[in-house]
Amino acid sequence: FLETEAYDEDGERLQAELVAAAGQMPVIGPNCYGLINYADGALLWPDQHGGIRLAEGGRGVAIITQSSNIAINMTMQK
Repeated sequence: FLETEAYDEDGERLQAELVAAAGQMPVIGPNCYGLINYADGALLWPDQHGGIRLAEGGRGVAIITQSSNIAINMTMQK
């Protein structure tokens, strides 16, 4: 909220309310398409993806994009 309402005191208030309501629960967003954690097998993603779960102790990389289309295409590459 603060990013979208940077020049409005309501944005700061709304963000503080969201943080308080979340407590210890992690929150992603805003406007987030989802997330994929191949290391732990946690998939909150409403579309097909091409990744596979990492083997125990395996190493991976993080992909952070503004565009879900870019992220989807990256996971579908070999």
